[in-house]
Amino acid sequence: MQIGIGLPRTDDTSTDLERLMHGLFFGTPVPFVNFVRTIGIKALLFGDSQLQRQMREITQKWVLEAEGDPSIIGHILSYYTFFAPQGELTIPWEDNLYRYLVEFLPLTPPVLGPPLMAYGLVPQDGGPPFLIFAATCSMLGVLADINPFFSAGTYPFHYAKPQLLAWLNRFPLHSTVACGMSLGGSLALLAHQSLPIAKAYTYNPSGLTPWQLNPHTQAEPPHVYYNAGDIVPLSGPSWPANTRLYRLESPTTARRNPFLAHLQCVGAMQGHIRSEVPAENSTWKRKIVAWGHLAISPLLFPLLALPYALYLVLRAVVRASVWIFQQMRQARVSLSR
Repeated sequence: MQIGIGLPRTDDTSTDLERLMHGLFFGTPVPFVNFVRTIGIKALLFGDSQLQRQMREITQKWVLEAEGDPSIIGHILSYYTFFAPQGELTIPWEDNLYRYLVEFLPLTPPVLGPPLMAYGLVPQDGGPPFLIFAATCSMLGVLADINPFFSAGTYPFHYAKPQLLAWLNRFPLHSTVACGMSLGGSLALLAHQSLPIAKAYTYNPSGLTPWQLNPHTQAEPPHVYYNAGDIVPLSGPSWPANTRLYRLESPTTARRNPFLAHLQCVGAMQGHIRSEVPAENSTWKRKIVAWGHLAISPLLFPLLALPYALYLVLRAVVRASVWIFQQMRQARVSLSR
């Protein structure tokens, strides 16, 4: 089956940044070292604001070129969270063009450092609201990926659930579209199962634990796109029973290393096959990976959480020391006058 007719393309007029982002979004070949140096280090690790602004502009351009294909629009919006979303965004949806304002919805408390984020796209002229969950790009994201006894993202989701529900209640019931990639996709699935979400488009998410499934949800079946070479979608035991599950099976995926297979969810962009949920949930590979993840996460979580907690304490001590030093210096200046 072929989808993605409106897939944005690069040509001779495209910038180097556009070509690199096309490799990130759509799986076209790019020099991996250039990708890491330009996007991975400058934009994500060091937060180069000018580069992030350019990437937001390219994202907006590609959203408009997607010709209203929801699988491609959801895919692009899921990556948009990496580029410090802000301001306005225009999205084609169901043969109309809508304007949105970006709102910030933190999923973790401030005391834990820079928060995991969701972004609410508030329609300005009648379009459906969008709730976009960010993928793993910090230590908090890594910890959310290995929540003991639950699927990825469960702890921050339940912390932020009242805030998310309050945001959703501003709009008509079951009108919001949820999107996300990787950890963001898992959060979108959790939202689909327990919040008044209309639709969910997720890319390379992990599955959910059986005790998190809600057979009574009134939302449309969620869409899950994933690469056959990616191990992350196997790290949760179950997909919701009515999931529209699409798996990319191609020689290009087979040759792609697991990191790129996870990062580039080209399953939403190229030929793919529809997979049946019962068969997917019962594969031996899923059982080994998913239940192994659930078994090891209670051991791995504290090993990572304790050093991170120590870092937060040391950061607080340093900031307090700097503040005390500044106050003492100001006091000395005042006395000398």
